[in-house]
Amino acid sequence: MKHELEFHADALPGHVNPDDEAERLPINYVQLAIRFKWWLLCGLAVGAVLGHLAYTKAGPEYEAVGSMLVSRKYMPPVRESERMLQDTGKPSEHIPLIVSPMIAEKAIRIGQLQDLPTFRGEPDIVEAVLEGLKAKRIAGQDRSHFNVIEIRYACRIAADAHKVVESIIAGYAEYLGEQSLEHSREVLNLAQKATAELRTQIDLKEDAYHDFLQTVPEEYRSALGPKMPNAVTTNIAPEDVIHALGEERNRNRIRQAELNSRQKSIETALAAGDPRDAIEQEVRRFMSADGRSERNSRSTEISAYQQLLIPLLLREQDLSRDFGKDHPELISVRQSITKIVETYRKLGVQLPEGVEVPASERTVAIDYIGMYRDSLKRQIHELELKDRELASLIKQEGSRSSEFSRYRATDQELRAGLTQLQELWKKRMDREGEVVIEKDTSGYTMKTLAPVKEALVMKRLMKFYAGGSLFGMFVVAIVVLVRELRDLTLKDVKDVRVTLKQPVLGSVIAFQVPADNRPNLPHPALRYLLAPHSVEAENYRSIRTAMLVTAEQAAARTILVSSPEPGDGKTTLVSNLAIAVAQSGKRVLLIDADLRRPNVHTLFRVAQEIGLTEVLTGEIDALNAVRPTVINGLSLMTAGHPPANPAELLSSPRLQQLLRTLRDEFDFIFIDAPPLLAVSDPCILARQTDGLLIVTRINKNTRGAAVRVRDLVRDQGIRVLGAIANGAAPGQAYYGEYLNTEPDSVGTVSSQTPQLTSV
Repeated sequence: MKHELEFHADALPGHVNPDDEAERLPINYVQLAIRFKWWLLCGLAVGAVLGHLAYTKAGPEYEAVGSMLVSRKYMPPVRESERMLQDTGKPSEHIPLIVSPMIAEKAIRIGQLQDLPTFRGEPDIVEAVLEGLKAKRIAGQDRSHFNVIEIRYACRIAADAHKVVESIIAGYAEYLGEQSLEHSREVLNLAQKATAELRTQIDLKEDAYHDFLQTVPEEYRSALGPKMPNAVTTNIAPEDVIHALGEERNRNRIRQAELNSRQKSIETALAAGDPRDAIEQEVRRFMSADGRSERNSRSTEISAYQQLLIPLLLREQDLSRDFGKDHPELISVRQSITKIVETYRKLGVQLPEGVEVPASERTVAIDYIGMYRDSLKRQIHELELKDRELASLIKQEGSRSSEFSRYRATDQELRAGLTQLQELWKKRMDREGEVVIEKDTSGYTMKTLAPVKEALVMKRLMKFYAGGSLFGMFVVAIVVLVRELRDLTLKDVKDVRVTLKQPVLGSVIAFQVPADNRPNLPHPALRYLLAPHSVEAENYRSIRTAMLVTAEQAAARTILVSSPEPGDGKTTLVSNLAIAVAQSGKRVLLIDADLRRPNVHTLFRVAQEIGLTEVLTGEIDALNAVRPTVINGLSLMTAGHPPANPAELLSSPRLQQLLRTLRDEFDFIFIDAPPLLAVSDPCILARQTDGLLIVTRINKNTRGAAVRVRDLVRDQGIRVLGAIANGAAPGQAYYGEYLNTEPDSVGTVSSQTPQLTSV
């Protein structure tokens, strides 16, 4: 039963579409490395051997390692800003110091390194030591108290490396001790010198101050100088006196103004004729105010009788008017007046006229208002005299104040300078004491954590092996790359598509043709017939599918098959393709038009004598030259006897008539033509066919040959249906998951159409 295939152009593989890429793809280095992996591995092995030989000649290298703990000494509780001895050799500076020429020179002196075999003949031993010396801090930070530092030195003699590391550690320990002692001694000397100089300045300053005090008058001397907490001031500064006099003068003027205002008030009332009772009442108010402000004082005689006598006299007058002369309270008031008058007389106080008369004998009334007016006049006069005296005193004290100010300014300046020097001297003494404390606690101490050990440097060995291996691989890679650049053959299917600029309809993997030891059966190269479940048979099915779709779109029924050069496998491909198309239910005719080197009859085990040559020469009818084959739907026309002029024979009009006759009898006609670049026969045949299939062989055809084929078909105007790649790598065309792995029977030829798988 025949199964008709359905073809869809949009379901074709991507490689059937044309590609206008460059003629040559860039090199894929990964794929190139995979292809030549064994070459690279051989180069790696050879390079490793060369590296081993170089290491043996250069000799081994040994590295000595030692570690030491560098820690700060105990520091007293003094703030960092107040420390006199700053730490020398901060942790971040240890590494540069260790690898410095200074420490190297100490190490050479301590360990006598110049006598070691490693440094014999060296012009500069310090440079030689530093060349192989390495120092690294493996614990601690820039400001930490503890730092662990690792010292390494590498050379060819293990004992010498050990000696160098020990000497470097000893040299750095000596440096830390010297640096701490030298720094503390220097700072202490500077501090003592500065303190002594400051003490000399203080003594000179004190002498100058004492000389100054001798020039100050005695009345000012106690007001100058520092004020001690329990000191008694015997003199008052002129400024204080002036201030006190000014305040007293202000109080005197205020009192004078107040009394003037009272005097004017009483005189105004008398001039206006006010009643005496009202004026006397005003006098009582004035005296009452004086009593509140001047009670408990005995400054003048006037204030005395104002405070005591006049109020009693006024009270006596009121009681006499209201109750009569025999009233008990009146008698008591008069007795008080008599006692006061007697007391004032004994004190020598001058009283107004009429007051001194005893009350029991007085017959004349007392003028209290006049008495108060007289008292006011005397007080005002006294206040004026006092004001003039105070003004004179203030003027006198002003001149004394100017003189005192000059003395005081000089005193303050001298005492300020002396105080500043004394405070600075005290601080210097404190700092000097701190230096004495800090000198034993400043700097660093060093302790060896572990004994120095030496070991073989494996890195050096690995460098030789790695360098040799890389060198070997590099040389092989260069050779492979040069070979790849010089190799102009087509490498893969994509290379074929890019170079020909044609769609690739499919590819056939490279396969080995079994030995031809059964002449009665078709040739083993017909894999589609003899091994229908093989990978190559599946490749032919894929090509058949793509070709049928392309032929349907191009309305091509007569298809010419050729290749760039001989040996590209075009005959094997066209034979298998014809079988595949015939088994899909098509009527197919395969014509061997390679009249120079025919091979189709060999593959199908038929005679060559009657074929295309005889038809074109008119010796036999076309249909009589067609032979059936063991494959249903497939017929064959061999090449016939080789003619003397194949190109002229193919150019005859009979070929066109032959193809027109055969087109009516078959669905597809496949013509096996000679190589395109070998002869001109394919170009002659291409004019009589519907399209050309170009068969290339990967890793055989060069890009130049493919380019010439491309130019040839373009110049001749040949219609190309596509290209097919022979000899592809297994990974480029493999459908193993769809295949039956059971071996086919070579002697069995199936007449049924095989089931197509997914393409």
